[in-house]
Amino acid sequence: MHQKHCSGPMQHFLEVACGPARHAALIARTAGATATGLDLSPSMLRFAEQQAAAAGVGGSMRFMQADMTQGE
Repeated sequence: MHQKHCSGPMQHFLEVACGPARHAALIARTAGATATGLDLSPSMLRFAEQQAAAAGVGGSMRFMQADMTQGE
């Protein structure tokens, strides 16, 4: 999808309602992009951080607690 709609390499990926952030971690690992994962659940964010570290991409990802239904 990125190759079809974008002209350059992916630099950053945002995963909304990320859960364990599998998509963001995959993109960070394969494309070398940084990634941000947003989720409402603090426990899911902790799990996502653990998963990112185990995948070797913890340094290129950040996680934030946010309610996606309450956009500003």
